[in-house]
Amino acid sequence: MPPSEDTRPPLRQNDPLAGKVIVPKLQSGEIGVPKARLTYKSVEGLETEFVLDDHNSIGRHPKNSIRLHDREVSKEHATIIRTGDDFVVKDLDSSNGTFVNNKRIKEVTLREGDELLFGSMHLVFREPVAPDQPVMPSARNSVRDQVTILPAGPQGATHIHATLSDQEADFLPSKDITDVDVLRRDYDKLRVAHELSRLGLSSEFSALLGKTLDVAFSILPADNGVILVVDPETGVLLPHSLKRRDPGSTSQEIVLSSTIVNQVINDRTSVLLSDAVLDPRFSGAQSIIAQGIRSAMVVPLVANNVVYGVMHIDSRQRIGAFTEKDLQILQSLATQAAVAIANTRLIRKVEEDAKTKGQLSRFLPPHVVDQMVNGKGQPILKGGRECEASVLFCDIRGFTTMSEQAGGPQEIVGLLNDYFERLVEVVFEYQGVLDKFIGDAMMAHWGTIEGQDNEDHAFQAVAGALQLRDAIREFNRDRAVDGLPPVGMGVGINSGHLVAGYMGAKRRLEYTVIGDTVNTASRVCGLAQPDQVVITESTQQRVADRIEARYLGTRQVKGKEQGVKIYEAVALRDAMSNTGS
Repeated sequence: MPPSEDTRPPLRQNDPLAGKVIVPKLQSGEIGVPKARLTYKSVEGLETEFVLDDHNSIGRHPKNSIRLHDREVSKEHATIIRTGDDFVVKDLDSSNGTFVNNKRIKEVTLREGDELLFGSMHLVFREPVAPDQPVMPSARNSVRDQVTILPAGPQGATHIHATLSDQEADFLPSKDITDVDVLRRDYDKLRVAHELSRLGLSSEFSALLGKTLDVAFSILPADNGVILVVDPETGVLLPHSLKRRDPGSTSQEIVLSSTIVNQVINDRTSVLLSDAVLDPRFSGAQSIIAQGIRSAMVVPLVANNVVYGVMHIDSRQRIGAFTEKDLQILQSLATQAAVAIANTRLIRKVEEDAKTKGQLSRFLPPHVVDQMVNGKGQPILKGGRECEASVLFCDIRGFTTMSEQAGGPQEIVGLLNDYFERLVEVVFEYQGVLDKFIGDAMMAHWGTIEGQDNEDHAFQAVAGALQLRDAIREFNRDRAVDGLPPVGMGVGINSGHLVAGYMGAKRRLEYTVIGDTVNTASRVCGLAQPDQVVITESTQQRVADRIEARYLGTRQVKGKEQGVKIYEAVALRDAMSNTGS
């Protein structure tokens, strides 16, 4: 049976797949039978294969035959159906679409090597290889091609010489040690820890696992070793790193029993096999008999109560090549390796979080960024989302003339940097989204981030705009002290229905908003005089009880057949009452 929930690796918030630790199991009737498949490769180089049946459903819901646990994937996203010798992928009107070779499709026949994109997950289609089709020699060089996991056999069929729980590998207090062999064992454990510590913290996964096998071979009489790692993005246990004492023996497979692997993972016990060849389940496998595996050890990679994988080493020289002391040493090595894996993944997560935080900090308030990075907020997904929101534009009046009268480009750049610095602080203070700078103009919006409190978007936008006006008034006082001319800024706001989301090209995406509401806000900004905040009737109706506004009349703006009623926002009503106005 599969392991319990707490044996799964730690999953990041944006993991594309979620599931229990899965040990690939081969059915005897399927060995050697070619089948089409989808392959997915994680950032750690772990490759997962999804074998395709005649009908395959793809989506986020657990009922799908291929489940992709990605928020950008719809519950029922797509299907892949076999038609004769072909496989046809069909999009099921998913929210973010299905892409084949970077083109959005409704239905298309797949060909060898086609790249499929479901949400943020990239998979590759592989056609079945005919039985008489030659396999390229390089294919045997991959770790997965040299490792076989046999299906489970009769209970108790495997010759287990000894087992060891992870608690048994702890150091004994010095007062309890009376045996020199115990001291030697503990010395070897310390040697293991020292050797691995020399690798240091690293985000290079392959180097870490390769060093682990090197240390194992330097201490133990092993002929072959392999480390299988639980892919954090799929939950599947996959071969990752392999080492042989004889480099010329790459044609021989390394064989593991799924019964043993499941026991090691589920019970978190280390297992010593006395003679693998005597296992009756192996009697029909000539390649295994030819190997002559006489002894083997399988240990879990466990740290912080999480199973990160399994390490297997074997000997083909003699029965009983390994002792229980060797099993304890290998278990100690596996524990150190698991801690290193956990640290490596933590480094990668910190790097990813820092990158994500840097990207989000460009346009979101700090507290919203922290929520998203810590997994407490809704992620911002590719594609558009319809919502009710408020859009603000502001720009400098007479900026062209100001530029012509300036002392040079550096003076203009300094002016804009100081100007925008003050504006951005206000937008973030009022929990708005900074969209972009357009020359001397700035665009921001409220109510566009899913999962945030968006009900009061109009008031937040207008209150923020009044604070922008006050910030520029203070800015002009500072400029007056330096003998510089004042900056006249006009602000326009409109509220209504729009589409928000990541938009743009593959190489450059930005979070923005589109729609008539946005266009009208831009036009209204053009009507504002210096030091004036102009809002539309749509916005005014949403804030009339809290914002003092003066009706300016109806104005004709470009792109609108009917005139737009506009108001000047004067002040917050509470602020006016506090000042006696």
